[in-house]
Amino acid sequence: MRMHGHSEHDAAKYVPRELLEAWKPKDPILRAEHMLVQLEYADKAAFLEIRERATKEVEAGVEFAEQSPLPEGPEALEGVFATPDEVQS
Repeated sequence: MRMHGHSEHDAAKYVPRELLEAWKPKDPILRAEHMLVQLEYADKAAFLEIRERATKEVEAGVEFAEQSPLPEGPEALEGVFATPDEVQS
């Protein structure tokens, strides 16, 4: 179950709130966190640190992208489309 929209601008208003609430306890990431804490493999502080590091890494990537120059013409399409020899049947 997707607990959020497909992107930052997608509020997922098309998903009934009751359905999201019913799925929250089934969230595999939160269940795994809870299990690891119960088994004493990690504590809540470890998961908080992981979230903080991930947030910083994403923010650094966004900053890098925003400060980078836009690619020139043909370079903008590099890696966007597969060529026929790259497509595996």
